[in-house]
Amino acid sequence: MDIYCFCHPTGEVYHDDLVYLGEGLESLGHRLYGNRNLWRKEPGGDEWLIKHDPAVGPADCALVLVAGLFFECPVEEEGRLSFAQLPEEVLRSDRRNKVVMLDTNDGWLTPAWRPQCRKMDLVLRTKLNKMCSYPDNFRPWVLGYSSRVERMAREALPFDQRQRVVLDNFGYSHAWPHTVRQWARHTVYPGLRSHMPVEERLAPTCTPADGEWNSMMHRQTARRHNPAYFRDLGNVQVVSAFCGDWLPQWPRDCTALCGGGRKTELRRRFWWAIHHLLRGKRRAIQWDSWRFWEALVCGTVPLTTNLDEVGVTLPVMPEPNVHYMACDRDGRIPPEVFQAERLRSIAENGTAWATENYSPQAAARRLLAWSDLT
Repeated sequence: MDIYCFCHPTGEVYHDDLVYLGEGLESLGHRLYGNRNLWRKEPGGDEWLIKHDPAVGPADCALVLVAGLFFECPVEEEGRLSFAQLPEEVLRSDRRNKVVMLDTNDGWLTPAWRPQCRKMDLVLRTKLNKMCSYPDNFRPWVLGYSSRVERMAREALPFDQRQRVVLDNFGYSHAWPHTVRQWARHTVYPGLRSHMPVEERLAPTCTPADGEWNSMMHRQTARRHNPAYFRDLGNVQVVSAFCGDWLPQWPRDCTALCGGGRKTELRRRFWWAIHHLLRGKRRAIQWDSWRFWEALVCGTVPLTTNLDEVGVTLPVMPEPNVHYMACDRDGRIPPEVFQAERLRSIAENGTAWATENYSPQAAARRLLAWSDLT
């Protein structure tokens, strides 16, 4: 079938959501069009994953995908947002196609909460948390991994030949802290170091010496693609994959906890006080990161919180200390998972689980089934 993709119209935006799902849809034989070309496949070539053809519009396609960064895209160099609007005809009540948004935005309150998004058939929400409330058309989704990551994973060493260390490499910085990551460094790492050393590194950025393909991917991913990081990832047994922020257990509607300013800060303090008084269970918001999926594909054990305990919701959930290394609410990790055979088993299980459930093709089949387009 023909599929139309809405990319943000300006700027060099890394629409990882469209690349991940688009590669799966293309592998199933579907044709991808869009409001502009996106994701050049090879350096110097003119073959794109998503092609702009003036003769093909959204009404001509059975499925319309809206990128998570379509409505609001950060212009990082200028510290501002660039905005876009969907054409009104895309969400007409008499339309004959399906419209799906890929909501990869950070936080709880995102552009996918806008009234016009209730007219969409589905919102695939990365970072959905079952302990929070969401609109009815939200479904859980993931960042996943693309063929770019699979290609880099080919360079990873066999597990037994890797350094027995935990890699801490958070090279892409943001203007805000990740409270889950800060908590891990203060709470998890002290006990972790009695079993495995933690190496805090910052991989050097991509350079022309890394070759034309890597340079192209570095540009297309808004500087996130880094071959030095992948070399480090494929040379260690465990990588720290903590990400996101803690929220108190209540309220399920997190509006009161969102935004800035003095009033929001007072509301947060109030709900944290209720949380501690009633011994609530913390929620992880914005937990998902590329690092989790990159580790799984590269045969590296990702270390993070027990995802189910903190409310993380995926279409198919992984098992803690079976598919990934998990700490409990107090930051403790079962000592038996550090045994050499157990670590290798977790690495192998994690790669198999990710391949079976979250390859680009598996994601494409899941979307088509949910959209009744199989």
